[in-house]
Amino acid sequence: MIKAASRLTLYEDVLNQLSDAIEKGMWAVGDRIPGEKELAQQFNVSRSCIREAVKVLSDRGIVVARPGSGTYLLRSTADPLHPERTKAYIFDGINLKEIIETRCLIEGQIAYYAAKRGREDEFEELEAFLHHRPRAQDDMYDVHIRFHGLLAKIARQEILGRMVESIQSEISVQRERYKAFYDKMLSNFICDHSEIVQSVRSRDGERAREAMMAHISSVWSGMFDVPLDIREPSPRGGSGCPD
Repeated sequence: MIKAASRLTLYEDVLNQLSDAIEKGMWAVGDRIPGEKELAQQFNVSRSCIREAVKVLSDRGIVVARPGSGTYLLRSTADPLHPERTKAYIFDGINLKEIIETRCLIEGQIAYYAAKRGREDEFEELEAFLHHRPRAQDDMYDVHIRFHGLLAKIARQEILGRMVESIQSEISVQRERYKAFYDKMLSNFICDHSEIVQSVRSRDGERAREAMMAHISSVWSGMFDVPLDIREPSPRGGSGCPD
């Protein structure tokens, strides 16, 4: 049974209750779930809050929005081996700092591989993102996510790409807690993206990795005014990562 959301943890409460309802079979796979207006009334929250929660479920592959039709349940989370439950176990009790540190390591390596493996036409597509100016703040966030997804594609590293998707969907949940800080920094990401693209296009893997790690570290530093430094000095004579 859906209850009015707690005002102390509004966004998380909505998301958790929807996930719990799906797991308990309130809707069958293929069913159309209630629309924003109906859910907002049931939870006693704004439609924008519902929209954010449903977006996270969509990012996690649980529901799909069909324009002009509604939002439908793609799969249940009741299976103990379901990827969503596995991911919930991985992130259970993990704080945002650890998540960002892990993302630094993974996406730094993705940037390295993109510089080494990318084609010129892919670099041009990547650079096109730098000239995209979304009208709304949420659109800017989506472009930011797509930029990182394209890098993973160029790097030809499907496993690392999937890991990033899982981390990003978890960050999208935690982002709501720090929304005022995070959204304020989105406009600064364009400069970071430019440095990453320049490094990738020059096929300088080490520089691309450093630029990506600095970019992601700036998220933490910008929110909490505390530096996030996970870099370690490379051993002398090291040959770096394999191409």
